Amino acid sequence: MADMELKRRDVATLIAGANLTPEPYISIDEALSLMPGVTRQSLAHMRFKGEGPNFYKPTARTVLYKASEVLAWTDETKSATTEKKGSK
Repeated sequence: MADMELKRRDVATLIAGANLTPEPYISIDEALSLMPGVTRQSLAHMRFKGEGPNFYKPTARTVLYKASEVLAWTDETKSATTEKKGSK
């Protein structure tokens, strides 16, 4: 038992010493503000299809995002042309 408490204290000390703060979650509206042109409905459809940015669902009616993951997903969608892949 004492070993477990010591390990917990060590982890807490490491986290405090490293000044680690977890990235806050953002709401659907905040996520949409980072994705101009994407509607609430299209974002919901992307979630349903397993596409779009990663999301977190802590309850049945709550959907959260992390800004860094929304921005990373947006960067992954970068395109140099409007031509569809594989079409010629």
